[in-house]
Amino acid sequence: MSVALNQLLSHARPQRLLIEPTGLGHPKEVLEVLIGEHFNKVLNIQKNITLVDARKLTDPRYTSHDTFNQQIDIADIIVGSKCDLYHDDDKQRLEKYIADRKDRNINIIFSEHGNLDISLLKGVSEVAQLQIQTKENHQHEQGIAFNEVPMPACGYLKAENARDDYHCIGWRVSPEKIFKYEALTSWLNELQVERVKAVLITDNGVISFNKADDSLTQTQAENAQESRIEIITRQIDKRWESRLMDCLVTD
Repeated sequence: MSVALNQLLSHARPQRLLIEPTGLGHPKEVLEVLIGEHFNKVLNIQKNITLVDARKLTDPRYTSHDTFNQQIDIADIIVGSKCDLYHDDDKQRLEKYIADRKDRNINIIFSEHGNLDISLLKGVSEVAQLQIQTKENHQHEQGIAFNEVPMPACGYLKAENARDDYHCIGWRVSPEKIFKYEALTSWLNELQVERVKAVLITDNGVISFNKADDSLTQTQAENAQESRIEIITRQIDKRWESRLMDCLVTD
């Protein structure tokens, strides 16, 4: 994340950056990166907004899920989304759930049909300020180490991680190694996984790939310092690395 964020800030120089944590990027860890020493003098963290469908609170798969609760814990504002579909007691259930988890009053807003006042985004994040004042160094050491490790002679690095019921596997690949576009897209389409995110240097240019719900999308990217791919799945296939490397253009 840090590498991609650095590139985005350096090249696009956005006035406002909206970040939606996905996959195994736990919200607390994302916030810790943003308020860390490298970014806290560059970024002004505004309100953290978490959308919660109150109907999910009757399902223990959500209420016992760490990421679901982390999104609530780091929120400055809770938006009860899709409230036009709620049952009679759903609003009260959400208010009680938030009150039980939060040690301070928090603004809860109910939204219909995705409507949300954009002015809610403005204002310094109290959660971020509190973490800046009291935080210790909880940087994700494994992720930092992986990004900083020099590229070995073989030209690629692999990292694995597991959280909750999911596994994550990813590779960094030297920019000197070029992927065959046709072979690569064929392999990515075959994968039966939860999510794939990648920026890969191919013989058809730099391509950004995104796969979710068995749908693979791709967009042309301007450049990349190296190729990167991350797969989120319930079970890792040990053959994936060899399949990925088979997609490389041979000398």
